[in-house]
Amino acid sequence: SGLTSVTIPNSVTNIDYSTFYGCSGLISVSIPSAVTNIGSYAFYGCSKLSEITCLSPTPPSLSTGYSSSFSGVDQNSCALAARATKT
Repeated sequence: SGLTSVTIPNSVTNIDYSTFYGCSGLISVSIPSAVTNIGSYAFYGCSKLSEITCLSPTPPSLSTGYSSSFSGVDQNSCALAARATKT
């Protein structure tokens, strides 16, 4: 619950199943251009998540439906900022 912000390193290509599950204090996350997939429940229960910055020109694949990557995130109060980086 003490984790409030995460900048995922560019060396990461996949955010695995339940990586940030239950991080109730997480407010912002920056996803690098190298990430191509975000697994099921990766951000499940991150109820305070209000800012996601995606640095890729091509959005990563997400798990959808019942096992959504962002289950439990309030989509009405969470902003997605897409900031593609030059390669």
